[in-house]
Amino acid sequence: MKVKITLIATSLLTSVAFSNLVLADGEKLFQDNVNACWSCHGKDAKTPVLPIYPSLANQKKEYISAQMKDIKSGKRKNGHSVAMQSFMGLLDDKQIDEIAAWIASTAPAKTATAAPKAKEALTGGAKLFQEKTCWSCHGKDAKTPILPIYPNLTGLSKEYILNQMKDIKSGKRANGQSAAMKGVMGLVDDKQIEEIATWLATLK
Repeated sequence: MKVKITLIATSLLTSVAFSNLVLADGEKLFQDNVNACWSCHGKDAKTPVLPIYPSLANQKKEYISAQMKDIKSGKRKNGHSVAMQSFMGLLDDKQIDEIAAWIASTAPAKTATAAPKAKEALTGGAKLFQEKTCWSCHGKDAKTPILPIYPNLTGLSKEYILNQMKDIKSGKRANGQSAAMKGVMGLVDDKQIEEIATWLATLK
């Protein structure tokens, strides 16, 4: 029995040590001057130099990794993805996963989420977010997506959110789950998109 417990404990410690090494490698790769991820997104992955760049720290590993690989392959071409593609070409899939794991580990501690307001009490972007069914994938609080490959929409700037929504609507961004979202984007006009983006940008 003691031998079994010792083996389990050793296995857990080995697993933790390996995870820590992966995170350390991911941080080093992110902050490397050659890859230069930090030069746009900030060394903490959450203070981008311009509001048109995303804060990355709130996202799941699966979502970050998928987007990086899509940018590398050319599947995601909108916005500044073309400029980022050259940097992605310096990384293999293992390194991309390590960077994604580190970024996901920097997420702020979760705080209790207030109960959603009654639908009739919502106004502006918050009301549109519910009415246009955005919540069905991203969660009613915009930060509890139903799958880890969907993004958390909190902690992002209005400019970034606005650009992504318009690019999905126009078809400029067509990678990942964008095709499914394009149908929803067809239900909102530019004014409504701006209202939704304005509201989302207030969420942390």
